[in-house]
Amino acid sequence: MREGRDGPVVISAAAVLHPACGTLSDLDHLLRRGRPAGATRSLDGPPVTAWAGRRAPLPPRWRERLSSVVGRATLPTRSGGWTAVQAVVAARLEPDVLSRAVVVIAGAQPALDYQYGAVREFVRGGHAPARHVGNCFETDCLGAVSDLLGARGEGHVTGAASASGAVGLIEATRLVADGHAETVVVVAPVQELSPLERAAFVNSGAMSADGDVSACRPFDTRREGFVHQQTAAAVVVERAGAAVRRGVRPLTAVAGHAVRLDGRRGSAPDAEGQVTAMLAALASAGLRPEQVGYVNAHATASRVGDPVECVSLHPVSGGVPVESRPLVNSTKGILGHGLGPAGLVEAVVTAVQLAGGYAHPNPGLRESVDARIRLVGTGTTAHRSRLALSNSYAFGGVNASLVLAALPPP
Repeated sequence: MREGRDGPVVISAAAVLHPACGTLSDLDHLLRRGRPAGATRSLDGPPVTAWAGRRAPLPPRWRERLSSVVGRATLPTRSGGWTAVQAVVAARLEPDVLSRAVVVIAGAQPALDYQYGAVREFVRGGHAPARHVGNCFETDCLGAVSDLLGARGEGHVTGAASASGAVGLIEATRLVADGHAETVVVVAPVQELSPLERAAFVNSGAMSADGDVSACRPFDTRREGFVHQQTAAAVVVERAGAAVRRGVRPLTAVAGHAVRLDGRRGSAPDAEGQVTAMLAALASAGLRPEQVGYVNAHATASRVGDPVECVSLHPVSGGVPVESRPLVNSTKGILGHGLGPAGLVEAVVTAVQLAGGYAHPNPGLRESVDARIRLVGTGTTAHRSRLALSNSYAFGGVNASLVLAALPPP
């Protein structure tokens, strides 16, 4: 990707919301510690949201705006509003810049549990509250973030199932790189699951029936599926020069990206589509596979998906000894799988590791499904690679890859 006159396209600020962490410092500590986050918890209700607010306090005017705009909204809209505000505060964006900002909501149909409950109430007693006409659409989060930030630029929702977060970031990068926007706020709200989706995921074999993140064991022979955990994230995407002039040090540069389809319907992964996406992302960055030192894998601990992803990583690893191949880990073994937000959360996780010079562990790894992949073990590993791939794959044959680059010291 060619740099503009104002430097590369960067993520200048980010926010991640998870029951185990409310700030990037918390996230860094959790990753270095390398232990599963524990039993899955809802981000709904006062305990976690109040805790997050204490960990990452906001100026009074932003707290008042959040209460006014999203106080009675669905959980996805509230989580999207909270992370969006955290990100723009960290980026030090002024009202005049925010008024021109583009907003991208990464994730369609996030409020599935709300929808399930609303339908049950209607069937039971015929109650249909008027506010449902707003709550039932994913554009509710878009409108709420626009309202909170005073953003009047372009805005839309990008849906790509579990690749939504990555595809939203790619869309933002294109808008800035092509000169269609100077600032884009990408928001990946909580992806709720109702009892119906949970049962279907378990019955399909994709999701573990165990509700503890320690049951998620990516790349391990004992894997039994992903563990769902509500998460949310937001990032500010712009040119590096714009951030630096405001006194903000960007987190990472988005050096390359690609989205490729498998050309078939269904949930079965396809190694060819994954390879094509990774190589196209590297080509867009002007890089060769052997230049990448770290891969944040999509790996959900799926019985079918993880071995296929190992096969797709071989062309990127190159014909070199295992010890010279890129380090590979999966954040889902620590944070769980947020579904729609996962790709954006993991892009931030990748940036945090690049900046910190380490790769977090694969805590559930005991016996690898493929010894040819250089998987990080059960302890944090130091590394100094400045280039990484972050991969996200989704049902429907969507393959998204991001090339992230550590920025030089100021």
